[in-house]
Amino acid sequence: MSYQIKNRKIISKAVEYSVAYHCNLRCSGCSHMSPFLSKKFPSIESFYSDITQLGEGLHAKEIRLCGGEPLLNPEINSFIEIAKRAGIADSISVTTNGLALHKMNDDFWENVDSLVITLYPKVHLEENLIEGFKRNAKQSNTDLKLFSNPYFRTTIVTQPHPKDLITDLIFKTCDNVHLHHCHTIHEGKFYKCAVPPFLPEYLAKMRIADYDPVQDAFDIHKAKDIFNELKAFLLSSETMEACRYCLGYLGKSQAHCQLRPEVISDPALDKITRKEYFDFNRLNKLLDDLVEGETDEVKDTKNSEKITNPKCSVIIPTYNRSRYLPKAIDSVLRQTFQDFEIIVVDDCSTDNTVQIIQDFVDGFSKTSLNALI
Repeated sequence: MSYQIKNRKIISKAVEYSVAYHCNLRCSGCSHMSPFLSKKFPSIESFYSDITQLGEGLHAKEIRLCGGEPLLNPEINSFIEIAKRAGIADSISVTTNGLALHKMNDDFWENVDSLVITLYPKVHLEENLIEGFKRNAKQSNTDLKLFSNPYFRTTIVTQPHPKDLITDLIFKTCDNVHLHHCHTIHEGKFYKCAVPPFLPEYLAKMRIADYDPVQDAFDIHKAKDIFNELKAFLLSSETMEACRYCLGYLGKSQAHCQLRPEVISDPALDKITRKEYFDFNRLNKLLDDLVEGETDEVKDTKNSEKITNPKCSVIIPTYNRSRYLPKAIDSVLRQTFQDFEIIVVDDCSTDNTVQIIQDFVDGFSKTSLNALI
């Protein structure tokens, strides 16, 4: 995760706030789980209290008012005005499917800085409505983006993953957390993404009650030193418990469709598991992008040889285990099969792990040894 620090405040790309938990669509693959949530709006008082307190330690480039479908909230204009007055972000953005946008008045258009309309297949907005939205945006100097989204990633599963390396990789490769900063404010808590606060109601439909979002939350109002405590929370590399129920950016793509009513009542009918919906091809591509050097051909500068892509990748995760790391690497190097690379995933170790890795890199010219730190 990448943040700036200015005037004892963490500068984030964004924060998000769901002004409506439910939606007027029932999209399969919705990472906010809106089709499964009760019709509910947060209170204006809670919103103001949360963003005011959070603003003592964080400033965002934009606050995204989303959902669910945010335009279902009859007080949407008040949320926009309070967000602007609180000064927690440089700009106010609203993300909508556009179905209720024609009902918005001039105050809405004058106060919102950015508007994202997500267009889905078989959910048609009339062309004359879209042209009207463009005129309103131009008149109010609102940045209007039309985003076509024919595919969703499969995200939320019906059976929890084990706590293992793959689940850790789901967290570490999640762009919503690390790149887009979809950090979510919800009822006095601050989360790294939108999954934790809405997960319990979804799981309850399958009679699963062993997840408590508090374990993935930062309590906005209990922090004694909000800047330092929030910084520690955001920079923590610990995998969230909610990741056991999510595929993040490693779920297989699916064509956009609407959920059947019976699945909304019982999500388990769809049987979405990591085994069936995890996209290993995407994971391999991400790992290739992360590993330093060319992906198709790496030049060994020591011997001026060319090392082609190996047939096997051995991944060794580590954290402050320098005592055992040489033995682990050596056990791989001693295998009779030699067409492999070793990828050491170092989770910011504070011991001499990096030096040990470098020693191996310097000492073995024929093996591709890479470290993800």
